[in-house]
Amino acid sequence: MVEVLGRYSNLSDQAKRVRKVLEIVPDGSSKVNVRTPKQRQHRLKPAEIQDLIKNYKAGIGVLDLAELYKLNRGTVTDILKREHVERRVRGLGDGVDEAKKLYESGLSLVKIAKQMQVNAETIRLGLLKSGMTLRSRNGWKY
Repeated sequence: MVEVLGRYSNLSDQAKRVRKVLEIVPDGSSKVNVRTPKQRQHRLKPAEIQDLIKNYKAGIGVLDLAELYKLNRGTVTDILKREHVERRVRGLGDGVDEAKKLYESGLSLVKIAKQMQVNAETIRLGLLKSGMTLRSRNGWKY
């Protein structure tokens, strides 16, 4: 019992540990900034909007325009809608027949997608919509 009381009655060791911890904490302002910084709005001037539309019609993609004008991609899309700009058709469009021929020749969806410069999922969906049955993948069970 004396041994147990001895361990807990001598607190000088604990004081040294607390002092070490306090030395670790940097000296700085105790003032806490509770406000979060406001989001800065980047509004395009009418001339910039016309320039964005011109670039889109010239073939620059929405993601590239968003990066160029420091906007969100959704904002670029909203601007194009608001200005009644006809959007480019995404997907295969008239390229379904070409994709069918390439797929029937044995090429994979990924290789066709690279060749046609679209996503492999776009190729897959285009082929399925056209009524084509896709091959099973090696090792995949359906």
